Amino acid sequence: MNSSWINASRMCGGSWILRDHQGKAHFYARDIFLPDDNKIVAKLRCILWAAQSLYDIRVTDVEFWPQCGAAIKALNNSHDWPKYRSPLFRIMRLRQRF
Repeated sequence: MNSSWINASRMCGGSWILRDHQGKAHFYARDIFLPDDNKIVAKLRCILWAAQSLYDIRVTDVEFWPQCGAAIKALNNSHDWPKYRSPLFRIMRLRQRF
């Protein structure tokens, strides 16, 4: 999973790929999102979108490998990141379905 955020235009998009234990790709997707205020929001939105997509295709066991240390810290300690409460809450709620 990866997301891209362009500061000047605030445009962002993301992609994910689902591989099995041997590295064989089975599913992938990419999309563009509405403008976001910063890179962390873009990463969190991508995580939420990817998790919802995988849930929709009935994947029940998954590991995410986001490439944003701040997003990982926010997910691990959501109470320390009140600015991102809404997307973090939605990710945590969806995470319970896996």
